[in-house]
Amino acid sequence: MTSVRDLIVAATCAAGLALPCLGTEMSISSSLVGGFDSLGGYSNTLAFQNYFTGSTATGPQPDRRSFYIFGIPAMLPGPVISARLELRNPWVPFPDGSGGAPGYFSDDVSETFRISDTPFAAPFIAAPHTTPEALSIWATLGSGELYGSADVSPAAGPGEDVVISLTPAAVGTINVSLGSAFVIGGLVSTLDGTSPDELIFGYSDIPSPHMVEPRLVLTFVPSPGVPGVLVCAALLAARRCR
Repeated sequence: MTSVRDLIVAATCAAGLALPCLGTEMSISSSLVGGFDSLGGYSNTLAFQNYFTGSTATGPQPDRRSFYIFGIPAMLPGPVISARLELRNPWVPFPDGSGGAPGYFSDDVSETFRISDTPFAAPFIAAPHTTPEALSIWATLGSGELYGSADVSPAAGPGEDVVISLTPAAVGTINVSLGSAFVIGGLVSTLDGTSPDELIFGYSDIPSPHMVEPRLVLTFVPSPGVPGVLVCAALLAARRCR
């Protein structure tokens, strides 16, 4: 006859075998961010990392597009099943504590931020460029295969992030990029060509006290069965000893 102890062991084994279904997260900070604009200007050095994106008459910055480079570890406990990009929506507090300035410059209620792949490798993006080279990179940032999008509006206060779930295409690229760099390009897809300012992520200088580096958050599943088998084997061994 099955004892209560046997039922408990069986139930615990079943729960242990289900453990791999639980996703585990890993957060990776950017190794380099910057931007290219439609006149061939660019910023791609560690000394000045700012991912402001869009257009402004005060710069002037005609259609500046941003890039984000992340180093993917050579080994992960299992395949990546989903990913998201987290970008700080800047808010610069005033020194007197009376408020702050958002990094959003537009008369529109929101602007759409589109991210994509780019055919250019990270080392090339980070290298010095001629104007034609810079323009060729600029043309691909945010305009390639869709990796995700989000509507960006003025920051409500310190610590607010724009969180973008990445598409299956992006997740697939991450899974084949182990031990190398994963590059994301971004643009404002709602520029109307008439507004003087349609700029998002202003004041996103890294490092700054109000900023954190962009993060790529990966969700993966550990190799099938390993944690659960270990739990079950330990329980069965203990039962035999009794």
